[in-house]
Amino acid sequence: MAIQGVQFNVADSKEIRRFLEGLDPRTQASVSAVVLEKIANATAADAKLNRIVRGRPLTAKALPNKLTWRSGDLTNSIAVDPSGGPTRQIVGSRMEYAAVHEQGIRPFKRRPYFEPAAVFVVKTKAPKYFRRALERLRAGQKP
Repeated sequence: MAIQGVQFNVADSKEIRRFLEGLDPRTQASVSAVVLEKIANATAADAKLNRIVRGRPLTAKALPNKLTWRSGDLTNSIAVDPSGGPTRQIVGSRMEYAAVHEQGIRPFKRRPYFEPAAVFVVKTKAPKYFRRALERLRAGQKP
């Protein structure tokens, strides 16, 4: 089963495109490839560590709006698929029920964990990643 989850595509993200505007195509390509990989890895880490609630007994009822940690299988299956090339990264899971929780497929209520992680990372960490990559490039180093 292919990875399902959040997809980062340069063309689809206003925030990411905003950082790349005004750069020549060669700089855009080298910076976006490195930064998208960092964004994807940070999103996977945030989804694992901050978006799935831990510490509740297995007998406790599910939380209505949060995904709770039960066996750890879903958390451990979260990964980054870089097969989309330098302009597309997918953060997701191969677990069949991952999409059920993320999207809310009947009879289960939507309890997203990838999307909030992605939004958080793009808003809070992506600017720093882009700034550092551009600084390194201007200093003659790899981004």
